[in-house]
Amino acid sequence: MRQPKRSDLIDEAKAAEEAANKALEDASEDGLITPTEQQAIGKVNQAVADVKDKAQQEINKLDPLKAKEIHQGNLDAVNV
Repeated sequence: MRQPKRSDLIDEAKAAEEAANKALEDASEDGLITPTEQQAIGKVNQAVADVKDKAQQEINKLDPLKAKEIHQGNLDAVNV
């Protein structure tokens, strides 16, 4: 099994962020976030944090001359 590329991890973080935003949007539709919805939002936010941490570990391994700033900028754009 191959290791994911840094860009794959960043894409995964972006997808997780989109899922978290969608979960919050869906839960907020009726103006009330239930405890179950809050728990689901917490889980997707944790998924964002986890994949973002994994991507950060890979970026930290990069040589500064190998597009480290580009990968870092892309990852920094992902919010939890």
